[in-house]
Amino acid sequence: MFAALGATANGSDAVGEMEMNSRDTARYGTVFYGRMEVPGNPQEINSIFVMTGTVKFTGPDTMEVTYTINVYPVNIPVTSPFYGFPNADVNGDGYPDPGAQPIVIRVSCRFKAWTSPSG
Repeated sequence: MFAALGATANGSDAVGEMEMNSRDTARYGTVFYGRMEVPGNPQEINSIFVMTGTVKFTGPDTMEVTYTINVYPVNIPVTSPFYGFPNADVNGDGYPDPGAQPIVIRVSCRFKAWTSPSG
């Protein structure tokens, strides 16, 4: 996905928060960035990824995760098939502006995860 958007540098770390909304379920949101190397700014943001979802703890070592990722353009190069979409972060605060539309609509997934006992 990063390459299709024209990102030429590594993606950023994800930053977010999780809030328990019941005894066994939490909702979360994170944001991370596609970046590209340009003269004078080797890590310029070219796209914003917003991930939201829920985690349901189903056992001592298991959970079900459901998430949605929306991708917003910021500075898409002419070589990308997504070139020409409007900048979704005109004010430069690192978040999509109110009313901004994602260019990749709701990539969703649900899976079960588990940990193996240490020993």
